[in-house]
Amino acid sequence: AYEIYQCDWSSDVCSSDLENVLSSLVDRDQKERQEYQNFVKMKANGDWSKGAELYAKLKNRPVDDIFGQTESLKNFTQMNFDFDKFSEDDWDNYWLLSQHCDFDRKYQQKALAIIKKYQGDDSSNYKYLYDRISCGLHGTQKYGTQNVCNKD
Repeated sequence: AYEIYQCDWSSDVCSSDLENVLSSLVDRDQKERQEYQNFVKMKANGDWSKGAELYAKLKNRPVDDIFGQTESLKNFTQMNFDFDKFSEDDWDNYWLLSQHCDFDRKYQQKALAIIKKYQGDDSSNYKYLYDRISCGLHGTQKYGTQNVCNKD
């Protein structure tokens, strides 16, 4: 029997529905990133470095966690999923959240192996995550998917 229990740690709402768990985490992730993107355009004249500092200050967060999601993403990395039951949306959501776990390259590498197993190394999810990891570890990318490619 397969069950996953997930809490939205900011509101203590728990769910055992995989699709809702992943989509809820992604919705929060994307809402914050969209807000940040608009903030940088309006308040930092498109300067992402300056924008990160200003946004962190506005949100009262450290610059290395300007989205306030590190704790939630750390919890995500501890979840167990039945990948055989994933829908296409589940895969996209799993990839996106894994992509944003830059604080845990080992987890990203594990996610990359899972994506390769289930979706193949020709899938866009695989290519984007491969490049994300490679940029962080080596400062290079194979597929050219990352706008910014800096070594950690």
